[in-house]
Amino acid sequence: MLFFIDESGHPHPHDDTARPSLSAVGVRLGSLRKLGGALHALKKDILGDEDPHHEDKYKANRLLNERTYNRVREKWEYVEAVLDLAANFPVVSFHVVMQRPERPLLTSAEVIPYHVRCLLGRVQEFMSTECPGDVAVPVFDSQDHTTDLRLSMAIECFLYRHAEGRRWTSMLPSPLFVDSKTMVGIQLADLFVSCVRQYHEITDGDVKRSSSYARAIERLHNQVARTVWDHSDGDGRLWHGEYVMGSWRDDALVSPTDGD
Repeated sequence: MLFFIDESGHPHPHDDTARPSLSAVGVRLGSLRKLGGALHALKKDILGDEDPHHEDKYKANRLLNERTYNRVREKWEYVEAVLDLAANFPVVSFHVVMQRPERPLLTSAEVIPYHVRCLLGRVQEFMSTECPGDVAVPVFDSQDHTTDLRLSMAIECFLYRHAEGRRWTSMLPSPLFVDSKTMVGIQLADLFVSCVRQYHEITDGDVKRSSSYARAIERLHNQVARTVWDHSDGDGRLWHGEYVMGSWRDDALVSPTDGD
């Protein structure tokens, strides 16, 4: 099963977003062609796009904003149609909503970022419970070679060297990195994560938006929430598919003496 992973905002002290978020959207390989065909049809039918590939125009930062909502109704109609499609399609999603950290995250080829670990842990729990014997393939929106390589090595290191990671037997140790312009699953994850981030920023009072736009985001978030998987394991632990983190663990951030 493929899990397409994208972020909206980035957990860094200087980032503009108040609630940086990370999302994973799971799609079975056999369903990916059908999903891609349905999204292609929406682009053509609603936006009249005869060549919907290799474009930035389907990125969430161009679609999910108040200007589009107020002035470009066909694009907003497209967003609503996509999330309605996803809510009625056999997909599953997980989300980690963060606070903006006071210090930069600790990044290393040997340490998996804490928010990535939180997200993949939910994917692992889902796979072991709902798809025993199957394997999750993490598919990330590619950043750059150095960043991608460091994250790939950190995930592999965690799965093979860490006690918890060795129990993640449903996780492929080598994630894939793809271009969001050409991969339909990443385009869907991009819309999901932007919707989740904006919903929490608005409802938590971090960002002020018009009441009509806030209601529109809430409606979209309700569609996303229909795909979220919550679960209570045998130890009585509740796994929230949409996990809102509290304060960052100190060991997840660089030392105060190290600077930015």
